[in-house]
Amino acid sequence: MIIRCFAIAIIVFAWVMPVRADDSAAKPEKRLAVVAEMGDVKISDAEYDVLASHLTPEAREALEKDASFRTKFVQDAIVKKYLLSQARSSGFDKKPLTRERMDLAAEQSLIGQYVASQAEPASDFPTDAEVKSFYDKNKDAVRKPGQAHVAQIFIGVPQNADGNFRKGARTRIYQIFKEVVAAPKKFGDVAKLKSEHQDSAAKGGDLGWLNGDQMLPEMVSVIGTMQPNEISSPVQSAGGWHILKLLEVRKGDVLPFNEAKTTLIGAMRHQEIQKKEQEFFKQLMTSQPPKVLIK
Repeated sequence: MIIRCFAIAIIVFAWVMPVRADDSAAKPEKRLAVVAEMGDVKISDAEYDVLASHLTPEAREALEKDASFRTKFVQDAIVKKYLLSQARSSGFDKKPLTRERMDLAAEQSLIGQYVASQAEPASDFPTDAEVKSFYDKNKDAVRKPGQAHVAQIFIGVPQNADGNFRKGARTRIYQIFKEVVAAPKKFGDVAKLKSEHQDSAAKGGDLGWLNGDQMLPEMVSVIGTMQPNEISSPVQSAGGWHILKLLEVRKGDVLPFNEAKTTLIGAMRHQEIQKKEQEFFKQLMTSQPPKVLIK
């Protein structure tokens, strides 16, 4: 199983297409009074600082160093502010159903922030010694992305294929799947005869050593759960059907402590928050047990 590094997810509005950023545009020494505008709506430098203050330390570091991330962050912010302006100017926020949903969302946000305040770790957690100890005990989890040696049997399905063709392709791939499961050692022979990916079929389905970014997303999610010599159930992608065989796994190198430290701090604080939230709710239910009267 491919072991992946800890990662702190930074959620942004992915539906907005990113604007190309000049990578040489590091954070300007001279700050602009207005950092973005859309129609009559603007985001000031002060607003930018407020928005940035709500990010995780890892995200703030990326904002400082990565021009493309900074551009995407500001673009998302100005689009949100523009849409908010449009909603208010049209009176959409005054509609009864909208008000009900806004009030409910505000209540949920308040509850979430209150619970988060009760579960917030101490500002000095974790200490450098704690981070180093965690690193030493979890080196397998702080590796660079590894590689997988993969073979496949592929049955293609053109995008313009009709229903009968698609049904036939599905039937065929499952017939092949039954064949290779019954005789796993003949996977290569079957691939040579029946796979429609010519380059790999000639090599018994062998795709060679692949990084995660060299595989289709559908393949990555399946390969990451497999053990060497395991054969997957048929996997559907936009191009057709794949039966995958994981031949070998090559672990990535362990990240040096200084490179892993920031990510580990985020992971440890996240774990501590989850622990404290569980303790908070356990104590709450013990001290004030809820009584449900309706039957």
